[in-house]
Amino acid sequence: MAATPIPWQHWGPLNARIFRHPYHFKVHISGNRVLQALPVGTRNSEFMLHLMDFSPLAVTNRRGLGRVVKEPSTIYISDSTGRSGGSLTTSLPYVQVVFSDRKFDSAESELEDIWIDEDRIYMLMQIWNPRRSVRSGFRKRPIGKLEVH
Repeated sequence: MAATPIPWQHWGPLNARIFRHPYHFKVHISGNRVLQALPVGTRNSEFMLHLMDFSPLAVTNRRGLGRVVKEPSTIYISDSTGRSGGSLTTSLPYVQVVFSDRKFDSAESELEDIWIDEDRIYMLMQIWNPRRSVRSGFRKRPIGKLEVH
C-alpha cells in the first residue's frame, strides 16, 4: 500500500521554523536547542550568544528565562540567478534567550567552536600568542561555561 503524500501547507508551516541570516556565525544544534554565536557590530571581533529552544515543554514552562516567540517568520526565496521564487512563512513556537549582558571579545582570539548539552554551553577559543611562529601562534583554550538550567 502506497503512502499518501501530505502537502507542505497542511503540516509544514506550523511545525517548522526557517531562518535566513546574512552573516557568518557559529551554530550548534543539540536536541531541540539551537545555539548561535552572533557577531556584534561590524568588526566581528565581539559576539554574543543566542539560544533558541524549540521544545514544547520549554515553550509552556519557560520559568522566566527568555521570551516565547510565536510570531511567524517569512523568508524570501530566490533562485541562483537572483530571481524571486516566492516566500516561505513558518511559525513553530520557541523560547529565545539572548545573552546580551555577556558579550565576548575576540580581538586577541578566535572563536573556534561552540556547543551545548543538556545543562551547559561550551566555547572553544584560539588565543593568539605573538611570541610563537605564525603557523603555531594560536593556542586552543576553553574559556568557560554558562549554565542553562
